[in-house]
Amino acid sequence: RNIEDYLRNLKKNFVIADRNERKKIIYKKLYSFCNKEKFKKNFDDKQIEKIANTVEFPNIYFGKFDKSFFSIPGFLIKSILTEKQDYFYFQNEKGELSNYFGFVTNKKNTKMKLLINGNERVLRARFSDAIFFLNEDKKKTFRQRLEILNGIIFYENVGTLYDRSLRIKALTKIISKEINFKILKNQENFLEFSNIDLTTEVVKEFPSLQGKVGGYYLSLEGIDKKLCMAFSQQYSQNFDKNNNNKLSFIISLAQKIDAIIGFFLSGKKLTGAGDPYGLRRSVLSIIKISIEKKIDFNYL
Repeated sequence: RNIEDYLRNLKKNFVIADRNERKKIIYKKLYSFCNKEKFKKNFDDKQIEKIANTVEFPNIYFGKFDKSFFSIPGFLIKSILTEKQDYFYFQNEKGELSNYFGFVTNKKNTKMKLLINGNERVLRARFSDAIFFLNEDKKKTFRQRLEILNGIIFYENVGTLYDRSLRIKALTKIISKEINFKILKNQENFLEFSNIDLTTEVVKEFPSLQGKVGGYYLSLEGIDKKLCMAFSQQYSQNFDKNNNNKLSFIISLAQKIDAIIGFFLSGKKLTGAGDPYGLRRSVLSIIKISIEKKIDFNYL
């Protein structure tokens, strides 16, 4: 008879037309679970919006995975849960990762236990794959990975990814000298390994983790913690205000400067209003980092 009647009948038939209402239901159930288990309430609104767009009548279930999988680094567990499975992860008040996870389904399912068990099995398979990738990656040394980089073209006429890693090392030293930041010898010796994780199985499977994977693998070798953090954060567009690791800012700037210059030296041209190569983001990030972290450097 009218729109209210239409929406009311939709809901009776398990369709909530309003996306914001679906989002509110998801948030409400997540927060309720967090209150019960005393978990932090830090969820990505973009992820919730994405999931709300895939269901008509959201219902949330919660499962658990075996704690033995905590042998996998936390950033990789989070990526598997959120990127590969569209699940939610939980952390306690100390920021420690929990072995609980949440997932959204369409409508309430009468076979709840069967549904939860099925998702737990899928997650076990995902984690087992991750462990396999990690073990495969450990079979190659950093030097061997540099040789692999030497066979991968960065941009045509601009050399290989190995050449790029040497340029980033040189740029890092130049910027450091200009702003009177002293790079320690045990840091300088490993600067050329900034891109080795691009050859790893983990990054091939999880491209969004490039940088983090390299920092993690270096940390396993007992390499300087600040350098490991810098490698992990080199692709970051901005930095937390509490982050005071100057090496992170410098390597991030070096990486972005090389990417911008490399693009134009290759003879490529920008077309359209988009940012397919991330150049606009890189330029804005350089400006943002320089201002916020007070890095006074002549980029000309």
